[in-house]
Amino acid sequence: ELKAELKNSASSYMRDVALKLDLSNTPFTPLETSSEKRISQLAPGGVAEISFKVIADTNAESKPYRVPVVLTYLDDQNNKFSRNDSIGLLVYSEPELDYNIDDSKVSRKGDTGEVIISVSNIGPSKVKFINLEVLPSKEYDLVSNNKIYLGNLDPDDFQTASFKIHAVKSNPKILIKMSYKDAYNKEFSKVHNKLKNNTY
Repeated sequence: ELKAELKNSASSYMRDVALKLDLSNTPFTPLETSSEKRISQLAPGGVAEISFKVIADTNAESKPYRVPVVLTYLDDQNNKFSRNDSIGLLVYSEPELDYNIDDSKVSRKGDTGEVIISVSNIGPSKVKFINLEVLPSKEYDLVSNNKIYLGNLDPDDFQTASFKIHAVKSNPKILIKMSYKDAYNKEFSKVHNKLKNNTY
């Protein structure tokens, strides 16, 4: 719900006051209402509140959006006035990352080999500054670097990272830590150790 407060600071009446949201180049759609609201008149010093309901498209990216606003009215002499302005609306969707073990050369106790992990962005918004880290475990010893920086991931995109481990037991579960930021630079850090279909 978007609320706008209008105040008549003039010494005369304002008539046929209209406030319109220009949503044509935005990811927003009016919900249960039109994009234009009207007030028949507003007395000198008077205040009125106009409210709109808008909904963001399901594929809208998390970021601020500029929405043009047009205010029109008539004075007591029937002179028409128009004012253009804009407001900012925020869209937010929490990041959704999924990872899988794409390939593993390690299955039996004593094996040493590469494990390839893919990280996919399954949400509608970009995920930034992704770090993938393999944590220590009693089920394996890490032979290679334990951390790889993957950078940014756009929606429906993926990156892969390769780590080398030595299996202490057969079919070891890889303990993974994901650190990243959302579109507003909020930090996330999550740990999981299942091999498939893990959503953060």
